[in-house]
Amino acid sequence: MKIFRVRFIAIIFMATFILSREDVERASLSSLFLMDKDSLQSSRTNTTEELIWYVQISANQDEMNDMDNYLGIADGATDGFDNEIDVLEPPPGPGNSIQVYFPHPEWENILGDNFSSDIRSEDDLADHMQVWDFVVVSTQDGEATLEFSLNNLPEVPIIMEDMETGDRTTIGDQDSLIFTVFADEERELRISIGDVTGPVIAQDGIPTGPAIYPSGTNVDITWSVNDGFLHDSTFVFNSLDGGESYQLLAELSSVVTSYEWMVPEVDSGVNHECMILIEAVDYASNSSASMSEHPFTIVGNTVQTEIYSGWTLWGAPIDPDVDSMHVNIGDDFDGYWDTFDYLDGGYTYDGFLTLGKGYWLGTDQ
Repeated sequence: MKIFRVRFIAIIFMATFILSREDVERASLSSLFLMDKDSLQSSRTNTTEELIWYVQISANQDEMNDMDNYLGIADGATDGFDNEIDVLEPPPGPGNSIQVYFPHPEWENILGDNFSSDIRSEDDLADHMQVWDFVVVSTQDGEATLEFSLNNLPEVPIIMEDMETGDRTTIGDQDSLIFTVFADEERELRISIGDVTGPVIAQDGIPTGPAIYPSGTNVDITWSVNDGFLHDSTFVFNSLDGGESYQLLAELSSVVTSYEWMVPEVDSGVNHECMILIEAVDYASNSSASMSEHPFTIVGNTVQTEIYSGWTLWGAPIDPDVDSMHVNIGDDFDGYWDTFDYLDGGYTYDGFLTLGKGYWLGTDQ
């Protein structure tokens, strides 16, 4: 009789324990699903009080929203997971939903790889950008809206990039962006903040005067660029009016450091006001330029100049393909003409045209 009573009590105890555990689990699940947005926002908003600056990202689609997602800077924060300030993204709720989160599988957190806040250590943003990758995902096709609230940010560029298309948008306070989402398809985005310093260009091989370049020849223009964050693109321009205006020759990616320029023809046969300009642009759209230190000369295949009757001191700006004086200028005169070179203290008749030498040209026309 005593033994039976002990077994009976044990069975009653076990049944009571099991029932209590189910009640606890049910109550916990109910609390999770019934927690209103105000209580969730309140618990997260407290973390922003510790931030030096931050950006709040909110997503809306129809009746769905995910309002409380933060990136920012705090004293004592690290670029890894900080237990007291980085917040995990909860699992999706029942039914339809839209989520914004910062993926960090490298943090190896047992509760998941996605986070609703990503707080970093402070960095010098003068010539550098801090970068946050984030994801937007919805259970429904349609148009979603991202809203950005900037709080105490320094005066630096804020760039959002669509990682699939490469499209970039400059973000300002209270800006909103509308884009198309597809059900259960992750939209990978990136926000980069900082950098107010332009790239530095080294003039390794930019043509400059005094120099003469014949039309139709190829000139190799070279340069190098250094940027504190990311050099994005390079533009090559030329000017035919001493730098008053420039015409675009090429738009190049950052990996290209040279451009083969074909010297153009000039209407007058010679132009003494030619210049080359190289412009480098970084990821934050800061730009710097480097140009020819002095104008240089372009000469056409046929160089013309006006000669009046009498004596003219004259010379060739380039080495002609044929150096015969008669071949080069003989067909320009109908009457008498002649040329003389000064050599060894006296004048001598010279029938050859050479770059760098001066000649007296006499004509009766």
